[in-house]
Amino acid sequence: MIDSKHKSTGFTLIELLVVISIIALLVGILLPALGAARKAAQNVQCASNERQVGVAIAAYATDSNDLVTPYQSWDRSHPIHLEVNKNRTQWTDTGMFIGDYVWTSIIVTKGYGAERDMFRCPSFPDADENSDVSIRTADLDDPGQRNWFNTDYGINAACYGMRKGQDLPAGTPNRDRGQPIRQTEMRKPSSHIATVDVFVTQYDPMNPMYTPGPQRGYFVVTGVKQGDNVGINPHARHSSSINILWGDGHVDPYAINDIYNPYDEMGERDTDPTVDGKPNLWNTIDY
Repeated sequence: MIDSKHKSTGFTLIELLVVISIIALLVGILLPALGAARKAAQNVQCASNERQVGVAIAAYATDSNDLVTPYQSWDRSHPIHLEVNKNRTQWTDTGMFIGDYVWTSIIVTKGYGAERDMFRCPSFPDADENSDVSIRTADLDDPGQRNWFNTDYGINAACYGMRKGQDLPAGTPNRDRGQPIRQTEMRKPSSHIATVDVFVTQYDPMNPMYTPGPQRGYFVVTGVKQGDNVGINPHARHSSSINILWGDGHVDPYAINDIYNPYDEMGERDTDPTVDGKPNLWNTIDY
């Protein structure tokens, strides 16, 4: 008779293999779901960032006769631009001194509620790991510092943060640069771009054939295709969608099939929808 006190209670090899197989099966089922949940959370955080940026732009416009933030204002005395921008003067349309700022530093350093971390998309690698400059470490006492250029969200410089030059009278300071539009000038604010997910094409972590450049993102996007896989472009990094802050302040994704040629589906700043059959998300005044 077998003594029940000494009966083996361990797993057999077959039982152990069955347990391992079940665990592996569960891991295989859960990992994609966890990955999808992580991407969804990143997308939500990115949209929240851009929405808060939109609130700061609106606050700036309230103080600036309804003008949105200029993509960049110029001061010839700043050492960064002293040599390359000798003939440009600072923009003072509202009578406010703006100085040599970019739009990111304007809404952060001038008390409009934005913070440096708002300009980082969680779906992009950390700026501090992939660049020698980072908006996250930008100097709050130097709003013209180059670090302010490094942002994952670019402002629409086709006709939002920069007005189309031909709309301004000859002789206007910075006729072709730095002069933004007024919010009330937007014909279709709910379908025109204010800011957008952006990247420098020569450095895209999703496409390692390109050599890393000085920034992975940039503070401005012009709405112009410079060639296949070249330039500063909107970036469909959220499951082939681009998060866009629209002119009315809401944030929604815009689906793109070819993430390296977004203008084929978004149109360019001079696209005439009635002629080209494509949308124009950039030109806020004419279309």
